[in-house]
Amino acid sequence: MEPSKTKYAMQYGLYLGVYICLRFFLGLTHLALFSVISFIMLFGIPVLIYYVIKNYRDKHLNGAISLGAAWGLGCGLYFFSGMIVELVQFVYFRFINQDILAQAAEAAKVMYEKFNVSAENLNMLDKIMQPHFYVISDFFVSFILGGCIISLIIAGFVQRKANPFQ
Repeated sequence: MEPSKTKYAMQYGLYLGVYICLRFFLGLTHLALFSVISFIMLFGIPVLIYYVIKNYRDKHLNGAISLGAAWGLGCGLYFFSGMIVELVQFVYFRFINQDILAQAAEAAKVMYEKFNVSAENLNMLDKIMQPHFYVISDFFVSFILGGCIISLIIAGFVQRKANPFQ
């Protein structure tokens, strides 16, 4: 019996969300080793998505999955993991380390001033680097848009037609 794709995406999206949160916290450290591990973990995300979709195809769909179904499952995995990651990041930015986004904005301003960016655009950074705006934009860009694009690529590799002789 095929489990609900949504339930499957929620369950494995939770696991993926924990993985990405771990990557996020490793990336915050100032130790080079943890930064390197965090960077390597970035490449593990599409690999994990591939194996989750492949596992669903092989164990629950008798080895056959359409491009659309694989893409939908991948998008669901990114969506549910993104919800978890962005919730954790919002709590971190809003309550634990309130200065980190302001520091990032200041560093960006210094860099942008070297390129003669207008003061109006520099002031916009302060608005953009608020926890709620940052988290919402990160969710839509990284997890919705990026997740859909990466899922489409992965779905191309995972799709498989049913064997007509079975």
